[in-house]
Amino acid sequence: MRVLHLGKYYPPALGGMETFLRDLATAQVAQGLEVRVLAHAKRPWRLGSREVTAGVEVRRAAILGQLAFAPLAPGYPMALAGLLADFRPQVIHAHLPNTSAFALLGLSALPEAIRPALVLHWHSDVVTDGSRSLARLYPLYRVFEQALLRRADAVVATSEPYLQASDALAAHRAKCRVISLGLDPLRLPQPSPDDIAAARAHALQHVANEMRVQGNHFPGGRESERGQRPLSVQTQIALGNDGFLVLAAGRFSHYKGFEVLVRAAGLLPERVRVVIAGDGPLRRDLLRLAQELGVEDRVSMPGSLPEAQLHALMAGCDCFCLPSVARSEAFGLVLAEAMRFGRPLIASRLTGSGMGVLNEEGVTGLAFEPGDALALASAVRRLMDDACLRESLGRAGRERFETRLHIAPVSARMTELYRELTARARRRPQRGGKPAA
Repeated sequence: MRVLHLGKYYPPALGGMETFLRDLATAQVAQGLEVRVLAHAKRPWRLGSREVTAGVEVRRAAILGQLAFAPLAPGYPMALAGLLADFRPQVIHAHLPNTSAFALLGLSALPEAIRPALVLHWHSDVVTDGSRSLARLYPLYRVFEQALLRRADAVVATSEPYLQASDALAAHRAKCRVISLGLDPLRLPQPSPDDIAAARAHALQHVANEMRVQGNHFPGGRESERGQRPLSVQTQIALGNDGFLVLAAGRFSHYKGFEVLVRAAGLLPERVRVVIAGDGPLRRDLLRLAQELGVEDRVSMPGSLPEAQLHALMAGCDCFCLPSVARSEAFGLVLAEAMRFGRPLIASRLTGSGMGVLNEEGVTGLAFEPGDALALASAVRRLMDDACLRESLGRAGRERFETRLHIAPVSARMTELYRELTARARRRPQRGGKPAA
């Protein structure tokens, strides 16, 4: 079966949607499908490109820039038309939001006998809270969004809570299926004890000239590349035996709620260290907030980290926190990564998000009301004071990852949907009164 995925971006671009798309496409190739991906180049004014990674052919359309977080790619429809002609996909799987996917409305012009089945993967509504530009542009976007939903053969929602809360999907629930996101555990290998100890020690100890709020050092990271001598593994292990490490990771955007975590740090004992890995437009503001609150020596924002370093921190932290404040956090795939490493979770109790599917309160983690720094600090204290609870939550999270979030069964369910849709298309009568060949 030939499947064409349409994504907004594709790794090495960072993001939950991008990570899932890579893992899904790779798993589908392993299961015998022919897979191609059309996405956008991450940076403006770069030529389009084509590469093959793990059996997946990825084409990136050049962009001129962005408008309200949407890439402007005038060549995307032409690239799509070329793939339709050359690859002749039986299924098109479009990952939304993605304004370039509106080019799929032209599929109606294709003869029904060769028209591919269309699956829309609903990763998130367009949430306009906190963005005036999105609020102004969404009414126009919605016209095309709803037209594409009507055209789709199936819509995949990532969780039942998100599906039920989505106004955009309300008129289309009959064609919606709930299939969880998933991750490839082979891409998340268990770090070595030395790597875990080193990452943990550097996070817990703001060692002079080695751990600073700006330009933090992690094993193998930017500081060591400038000639800074890293601590010995033995010293790192000794330093890592004390303290309580809270890790968060993601893009520094309003909806992530990292401000809440910084404020919570000021309500916690000094032995608590907070690391927020990632980058984005609000990072400078949060660095300034940490200084204003006097917690700059306990809150570290090292920027975006290579996967190996981030995974070492995940495996070595005492708990993983996702304090999101808006439904733009539709699923919280980064929680699944932490569960893979057996970490207990602390996440906001966000109504209408799929986060609660991962962070089941009292089973895989603790929850607090969005925006409540005091409640978040209380949850951290509870885990800090109860090692047995941490172990129990982490173990349950690891088991849930293996049974529900492994990419292989997620990919298999997606393939079942593809086969159902293509079989339905073959049975559909054509204008001459006969089923499609």
